[in-house]
Amino acid sequence: MKSYEMMEKIGATLKDGESIIVSIAHRGSWNGANRYTITNKSIEYLDHKWNWHGTLLATYSERVLHKAWM
Repeated sequence: MKSYEMMEKIGATLKDGESIIVSIAHRGSWNGANRYTITNKSIEYLDHKWNWHGTLLATYSERVLHKAWM
């Protein structure tokens, strides 16, 4: 599953007016991530952060799969 598809599924779990910020880490040895704001109606690029980690998989696991990320 691609990152955008995961963000769409997370958005489907949100209520009107609710938003969440997730980050998608770079591939390889880069130490940074792109951050996105997700609502039930849209996915918007927020910014890029160096020395940041990804949170997309943990958020997807908690909100869509209802499992704690280890």
